[in-house]
Amino acid sequence: MDKKKTYIFLLVLIAIACIAWAMLEFYFGRPLLGKLSHDFGTVPIEQPYTIVEHVFTLKNNTDHALRLKSATPSCGCTTTEWPESSVSVGDVFAIPVHLKLRKSQLRKSRIRLEFDTGEMVILRIEGVGRFTQQMRISPPQLPLSMGPLGGAKGVIRLEWDGEERPENPIFQFPEGIVGEFDAWRFATSADSHKGIPEIWTIRLRLVLEDASLKTNQVFTVTMPEMPVLEVPILLEETDATGRIGLD
Repeated sequence: MDKKKTYIFLLVLIAIACIAWAMLEFYFGRPLLGKLSHDFGTVPIEQPYTIVEHVFTLKNNTDHALRLKSATPSCGCTTTEWPESSVSVGDVFAIPVHLKLRKSQLRKSRIRLEFDTGEMVILRIEGVGRFTQQMRISPPQLPLSMGPLGGAKGVIRLEWDGEERPENPIFQFPEGIVGEFDAWRFATSADSHKGIPEIWTIRLRLVLEDASLKTNQVFTVTMPEMPVLEVPILLEETDATGRIGLD
């Protein structure tokens, strides 16, 4: 056998040995047998946050009873409960884990399980949050008045996962209020590693043309396949100089 064939043969033997060791470690070396990770995928978020749950079902793979001493998550976004009583050989731990998502981004967490025997297991969870309402406006309420200092300005922010430029939205303003706005402008790029979408913005300005309006109003912003964004308009009284809030 020449040197090249001998080298290839040794590589094959090493690969077989590594696979065999991994299998022995998987079936006989782990205290718990079962899937130790869970991916929630993309999770719709309702304001202000959404909590999702996964229950890990793991078998006692040792030759002795196991009792959990602690279950410590690496992230404050994660909570868990665990059985306080010991689990016999071959029986199952049911460990619920909750992940709180409050932003449109990827969240990962590790939960370190420690047993009274000194053994340890790491659980892993992750999920990508996405707000069901992808549009937000700043400020969330627009104060509006007449006079030289009248008018109100705002910026609409859109979280966008589409491959093409988003369509321009449809604005509906109450009678007596005129709105001026531009088209979507690209603001920031997506970050695939952090699960963060693109951000687009629109600037708008409102003008009060009907002085007889006395009650607060609402205007709407509509985009295809998205919930309607409703924006409160707070009407404020002014005097001839444009000063607000006089008696």
